[in-house]
Amino acid sequence: MGSDIAISGIDDAARTVRPVVRREHRVLPVISVAQAAAEMTARGGEALLFTDIETGMDAVLYRGGPYGVRLARQHRRGLPSDTQAPALTVDARPTPYLEESEAVERLCRFGLPFVFFNDPRDGRGRLLSRGNDGELTVVAPRPTETER
Repeated sequence: MGSDIAISGIDDAARTVRPVVRREHRVLPVISVAQAAAEMTARGGEALLFTDIETGMDAVLYRGGPYGVRLARQHRRGLPSDTQAPALTVDARPTPYLEESEAVERLCRFGLPFVFFNDPRDGRGRLLSRGNDGELTVVAPRPTETER
């Protein structure tokens, strides 16, 4: 994803492969890109995992790119049709299907703040991130009744 660009100033300790210490299963909000931007701003976060109401795909909105905000969806490229969406960059590369261990390796090798990836078992999007304490967390969609 667009998060595959190495962050300058990350020390060697941040590049050390660490175990995932927190796993959060959440009901993802089904919202527009504009609503995701408002929620991310209200929370003061750097990235928000959500289900894009326009496409039905898991997506991540995050800080970055020339407009200050980037969007990555599981499969669909292109700008959202939502006229209220902020100016943003859409990641043109496909979201990779990775095992959690592969996502951890990618995050640590490149000193990334997060990695958005598709889980090969259930096809859903995941957000692996590094907390302020350096610990790794995976946020995953909570399975629906039909997926259990």
